[in-house]
Amino acid sequence: FKVNTDIFIRTMLLITVTTFFTSVSAKMGNTMLAANALLMQLFTLFSYMMDGFAYAAEALTGRFIGAKKVNLLEQLIKALFKWGLGLVALFTVVYGFFTEQILGLLTDKADVIAICREYQMWALLMPVAGFSAFLWDGIFIGATASRQMRNSMFVAAASFFAIYYLLYNLWGNNALWLAFIIYLAMRGIIQAFLYRNIRSKLI
Repeated sequence: FKVNTDIFIRTMLLITVTTFFTSVSAKMGNTMLAANALLMQLFTLFSYMMDGFAYAAEALTGRFIGAKKVNLLEQLIKALFKWGLGLVALFTVVYGFFTEQILGLLTDKADVIAICREYQMWALLMPVAGFSAFLWDGIFIGATASRQMRNSMFVAAASFFAIYYLLYNLWGNNALWLAFIIYLAMRGIIQAFLYRNIRSKLI
């Protein structure tokens, strides 16, 4: 019950951020809403790939911690991040050269694609900013370190709203995307530091 409560709170924070992102996009007009939704589909596509590694991380982390094989856990984490960086490179290249073609499969609205082109740089940053959060989530769930995962989400969500409210009047939609990118990055960065404490208890 404790683990699931932490995961529930973490998931509610995630939903709050994504729902707020959509709400703000809608206030900027239908065309901007459509453009942001399409760009977010690129993140969703990347997340599907990373989720597979996260699920593997959950199972193998639990197995290695249960067997007290810290050396195998370390090898697992290194392998996960090598694959993760490989996928980051792949998706960044694909999004860099073929974003417009991918979006063309999702809509035939030239005005929407034109706006997406203006904010394409954020699509290029999503893989590198977000990949570690997926991997650490899997590792933390496998280690039943749900409290630490929950706390990292609190800080990341707070960062999202702080950056949005500080910069939106100056940068508009760019501020919204910057807040989202930092939110993704903060999740992974904080969990990387928290893992040290988890590991010290395993040795």
